[in-house]
Amino acid sequence: MEDGFGVSGAAGYPQSSCLLRFWRNVLYVLAVIRKGICSLCRFIQGELKLAWGNRESKRLLVFIMALYVFMAVELAYGYFTTSLGEYFCIENCLKIFTHCILVLVALVFYTNTTAVSLFVNLIAFLCSKHQKTSAYTYG
Repeated sequence: MEDGFGVSGAAGYPQSSCLLRFWRNVLYVLAVIRKGICSLCRFIQGELKLAWGNRESKRLLVFIMALYVFMAVELAYGYFTTSLGEYFCIENCLKIFTHCILVLVALVFYTNTTAVSLFVNLIAFLCSKHQKTSAYTYG
């Protein structure tokens, strides 16, 4: 079946019906994604409340946040001094300074691996604080 422009939809339906089904499916997928994101946010909120309520995990969480703030400052300093753009066209007298800034930008990525490992440590600590149930015998 063709519409007014000579284009037919799938399985003989008019194209407007195919578009309607397409957008209905898109809205369904978006609703499923929204539901998943909402449940993930509730889970993260509960875990953060648990982390903030414990003294040891609170210290670790504050340290991770401070580490990420320090990383952002390092990365901004390295970016605003245009360390990556001027490395190959800089005068000889400033090569040492630019090399130090490149090391600073590389240090940001190294510090990120440290922060991620501390975050994994925090997750393990929070998992150890959960109570045992019949379904989860290890807590």
